[in-house]
Amino acid sequence: MRTNNMAAATNINIASTGIVLEALTKDNYDNWSTLVKNYLVGQGLWRGIVEADQNSNNNNKSETEEWISKNAKALHAIQLACGSENLSNIRKFEKAREAWNHLKISFSKDVRAFPDSDQEHGSHVHRLHSAVKRGYWNDAKSYQQVPGLYILHRILHGKDGSPRGSGFW
Repeated sequence: MRTNNMAAATNINIASTGIVLEALTKDNYDNWSTLVKNYLVGQGLWRGIVEADQNSNNNNKSETEEWISKNAKALHAIQLACGSENLSNIRKFEKAREAWNHLKISFSKDVRAFPDSDQEHGSHVHRLHSAVKRGYWNDAKSYQQVPGLYILHRILHGKDGSPRGSGFW
């Protein structure tokens, strides 16, 4: 009973932010992400912040400062809306886009996320995803050599670069 009361209290706190009705769970990602995205769009924090990271192209100091401010606001909204249990999974991210992508990959049934601006391997990622989804392991294995697919490298080798067990490769 105490757990239910704590969950209800958490949801009341989350709902009081006015962004979402309840904290993020595996069962409500679609509704949760729609509400958060609509909030961010309405606040002018979606385009150029979550949807596309334009900071890397800014040489103008005032535009960079504006991006930093908008990014912090968007990241804060995402952190508030995801709930305290999920905050620990995204607190290390400094960009709203990174936090959004992480939550999308972790909770969505549709695992496509926005590509990183410095990673131009979108077609490789799409083909890798398709190969894994279809069970074409030899095709999927060939992508471990594609430069820039650091996520695949980390899956195969862990954070420290050392190979993980035998895996499925």
